[in-house]
Amino acid sequence: MPSSITTLGKAAFMNTNITKVSSWSDEITEIPESLFEGSSLLTVRIPDEVTTIGNRAFYNSLNLSGTMLDFVIPKNVTSIGESAFNDCDNITSITLPSGVKSIEGYAFYDCNNLEEINLGENIVNIGEWAFAYCRKLADLSLPATLQEIKRHLKPNYHMHYAVKANFNPSILSMIATAGLGADCVSGGEVKAAVDAGFDPSGIVYA
Repeated sequence: MPSSITTLGKAAFMNTNITKVSSWSDEITEIPESLFEGSSLLTVRIPDEVTTIGNRAFYNSLNLSGTMLDFVIPKNVTSIGESAFNDCDNITSITLPSGVKSIEGYAFYDCNNLEEINLGENIVNIGEWAFAYCRKLADLSLPATLQEIKRHLKPNYHMHYAVKANFNPSILSMIATAGLGADCVSGGEVKAAVDAGFDPSGIVYA
């Protein structure tokens, strides 16, 4: 990509046959909404100057047969938009820098080969369904900063996690440790919640 290009428009390369982007202008600070959505990307190097990865930026790309990716988010990124990497099947691991504070809903939804993610140290918000259906995800550590969510809840409310969203035992165990309850719709889900360490008094069967 020529260095003279300093901004990129929404959905500029959507549904294209581009397979690789290796050079960018240092002045590009945002990956806009749907930039590579549905494209044929096999690999991409996001420049260090980028601070924001927009909604659906890589939705349904990075998923063709080929080399699996250990994906590193640039050091200056502070937020990852909704569905930014939804359905990116070639990603096997992701490392987030310490500056990332928000992962919006569905950000990594249905990344079928995602096995590991390092969330960094300062995550404040993880949106709904952010890692749902990442069935191979087995290594996830929730940073202490997420505990702030609990502190701001009113005393007469208790947050419950829908076990059907992702019943990976490792994830259930970490959610139980964070103090959330479990919302179950089957006997199997109740057993999975108990085995993961949820307080039985906080398990709702409906």
